[in-house]
Amino acid sequence: ISGSATVTINPNLAASLSIAASPTGEICSSTAVTFTATPVNGGTTPSYQWKLNGGNVGFNSATYTNASWTNGDVVTCVMSSNASPCLTGSPVTSNGITMAVNPNLPASVSIAPLPVGAICAGTSVTFTATPTNGGTSPTYQWYNGATLISGATGATYTSTSLANGDAINVVMTSNATCATASPATSNTVTMTVPAAAIWNGSWTNGPPTNAQALIFNGSYNSIGDLEACSCQVNSGFVKINSGHMLKITNGVTVSGGSLTFEDSASLVQINNAAINSGNIKYKRTSSIILDTDYVYWSSPVAGYTLGQVSPDTPAGRMYSFDAFATPEDWQLESAGTVMAAGKGYIIRGPDYPPPLPPFPSGFPATFVGVPHNGVITTPIGGVNTSNLIGNPYPSALDADAFLTANSAVLEGTIYFWTHNTAIQVATNIAAGAAGSGTYAYTSDDYASYNGTGSVAASAAGFNGSITPSSKIGAGQSFFATSIAAGQVATFTNDMRLDISGAKLDNSQFFKNASNSKAVALTEKNRIWLNLTNAQGAFKQTLVGYISGATNEIDHAFDGESFDGNEFIDFYSINNDKNLTIQGRALPFDELDEVPLGYRSAVDADYTISLDHVDGIFMDKAVYLKDNKNNKILNLKESSYTFKTGTGTFNDRFVLLFYNTAPQVVNPNKFGNEILISNKDKQIKINSSDDIIESVVIYDLLGRQIYKKNNISAKELLVLNLPITKQAILLKIKLKEGKTINKTIIY
Repeated sequence: ISGSATVTINPNLAASLSIAASPTGEICSSTAVTFTATPVNGGTTPSYQWKLNGGNVGFNSATYTNASWTNGDVVTCVMSSNASPCLTGSPVTSNGITMAVNPNLPASVSIAPLPVGAICAGTSVTFTATPTNGGTSPTYQWYNGATLISGATGATYTSTSLANGDAINVVMTSNATCATASPATSNTVTMTVPAAAIWNGSWTNGPPTNAQALIFNGSYNSIGDLEACSCQVNSGFVKINSGHMLKITNGVTVSGGSLTFEDSASLVQINNAAINSGNIKYKRTSSIILDTDYVYWSSPVAGYTLGQVSPDTPAGRMYSFDAFATPEDWQLESAGTVMAAGKGYIIRGPDYPPPLPPFPSGFPATFVGVPHNGVITTPIGGVNTSNLIGNPYPSALDADAFLTANSAVLEGTIYFWTHNTAIQVATNIAAGAAGSGTYAYTSDDYASYNGTGSVAASAAGFNGSITPSSKIGAGQSFFATSIAAGQVATFTNDMRLDISGAKLDNSQFFKNASNSKAVALTEKNRIWLNLTNAQGAFKQTLVGYISGATNEIDHAFDGESFDGNEFIDFYSINNDKNLTIQGRALPFDELDEVPLGYRSAVDADYTISLDHVDGIFMDKAVYLKDNKNNKILNLKESSYTFKTGTGTFNDRFVLLFYNTAPQVVNPNKFGNEILISNKDKQIKINSSDDIIESVVIYDLLGRQIYKKNNISAKELLVLNLPITKQAILLKIKLKEGKTINKTIIY
């Protein structure tokens, strides 16, 4: 047996390395991250080589720190061990760490005031902060200069006590991931608050501008329009005279003295949210009425009663209209009824005690109360029901703006009651007399207005020709018709004149006609027709060819007859509707035909006449066809008088624009002098005597397919019309003025 030997076996030392980042997870691009290497079997003095995306970045340190990152960067480390004996696997590469890097988000904030620009003292101004990279719930602190505004920690700040030179800013602290430059300070808004214009027998800092507060400390009698940011009446008798305007951006306060607006004067306010306090006196005078006439009113102030409008009107003579009854009807009101904003009422003329009343005259009313302002709504009834509503403001209302804003709930026509009784023969009318000089069939009626235009309710000479314009005077009520159930009509300050810069016109309370407000880029070609008789009956209808209208029923351009005249009605007809105003499509078609109808309560002689025209009809003939008598005449040359019995007649008359009557001509002059040849898509027109001025060609649907003016020759050749084989109508106008109609097969 040999001796023994001891063998020492050392284990293999497998080198390995792991790295970890601090902080971990997603970081911002400028975050400093430290990586620490943890070796296994590294020996006493291992060496390290750090790598970023495979490139060497750090050497011989167990840690590596970097603060400049791009999303997706990969960090690794290579370790060389000096462990012994039996070292294996050295050098060794660590695990890799891929960086999730979010970009830096520089925080900032800006502020803007509303309203902007100079303000008057007491104006409510709201500042709104708009953050950039503010996160989900940034915090705010508002400052006036360097002074912290206590409690102002939201994204908006509102103040009514700003002074001239106040400098408003906000500091925002963002909670956005990777936000930088937080807290951030906004821009500074420096306030301009001009000193108030004060009247105390003379102006201090006045007359006012729209950026100044207006303060009355004494009596004042206006000599023109005034415009200010707010109005305060402390003492004195302040009077805004007829035709003058007080235009205020914000509120009106009457704390002492009085503020009176004479008839046709106006109080215009811009800010819908402005609050008024204290009473004004607002005077309105109706058109000339009899004591038995009803005036249609709407209150421009709050809290006023019907009895206060006309204290001498007897009980049982005041009404509103109930659009929700079945059927809808007038609702008796008492003298104590408070007039609701935007609602219409009718009040009969007063019964004055002896001596005899001062009638006929305009009826004056003075409304006393806090003036209405801002958004006002009023119910309008069910589908296709009419309701009596009214201008709620102490200023004129733009009818076009009102109808446009309410087009989803209202038909586009409004109806105004007028007082047309022939005042000078009232006694004979009451007695039913029809002698010489007596206007037996004059009647109150509704004047109408829509996007096509307006029709008068009386002829010139009967209390003036009352034609509504697009301006509805203060205190005026009117009928409107709903197209949707359960809705309200809405009034806002931007419907008031002169809100948008248009010159205020608050004179119309059924006194004077005025032109409709022009609508930019709208083509209007219109014909006004009157139906009258010698005893004073009058009814007007309007047909117009208007941009945007169609030949179907359009709420904005077609208005049905309200049939308010007890003796007659006169209208055009479309889709079985009797229209006091009808809008039709452009381009105008000379072969268009418009049926006309009428109703008469008396056996009488009536006359249809052309009141006036505009647009293309200034140079076109307008024909009336009587189907009963087979007559056609040009209304520009003469009116047409006819006899009728009582009843409704919807198939007798037609409005035309070409003469379809057989031509009565001199056979020696026109017998065979117009010769037309038609072959191989060539139409040759020859006139052996007179010069051809124009040729228009229509298909049998009335569509114009060819037109040539200023021909000034005896021959015309028409080539290759863009149609298939069909009958066509040629209208050939000769220099002498004669028009020849010829039908051929093309």
